[in-house]
Amino acid sequence: MKKNSLLTTSLLLGVISAVLAVAVFMVNSTTANIIAESEATKLNSYYESIFPDSEYEVIYDNKKDKDKSSNIISLATATKDGNVLGYLYLAYTTGYSSDVVSLIGINATDSKLVKVIVTKQTETPGLGTLATAPKFLDQFSDKSTDEELKAKDNITAITGATITSTAVVNSVNEALADFNTNYKK
Repeated sequence: MKKNSLLTTSLLLGVISAVLAVAVFMVNSTTANIIAESEATKLNSYYESIFPDSEYEVIYDNKKDKDKSSNIISLATATKDGNVLGYLYLAYTTGYSSDVVSLIGINATDSKLVKVIVTKQTETPGLGTLATAPKFLDQFSDKSTDEELKAKDNITAITGATITSTAVVNSVNEALADFNTNYKK
């Protein structure tokens, strides 16, 4: 009788585990699409804040290309009436406690930075999180793509968050280097 009881319990646990695995897979499949749509909507709103009333087209997606040598996640163009207004680089660099993802807008006409937005980070609250503040990010606007940026030099680093500040600067510099090599007129 004990063998039967053990076998029945084992089978029951196996069936329950299989049902739960299928349920988790289905929930994950459903929520993955919702999360992806939400992130795309948020990214488009960031694009719109840099180049308003434009059309956007992703021309490079590192998720597909899997280029391990680049911290550029994606690159999109902003166009209006068929003219390229600028380039939108999504790049990351490791900060103090997380990857810091930045969106870098570059004007195609005058080769200057339009705006930098930190789109994702989980840095130290009250220190590294200040990298999302306009006081820090506004320093990048109107900088020439010919200028190499350095935290503590031509970009004032956030006191107590130099590593996070440097992470944002490094992402911007990587975008500037790619722009200067491939798109600057």
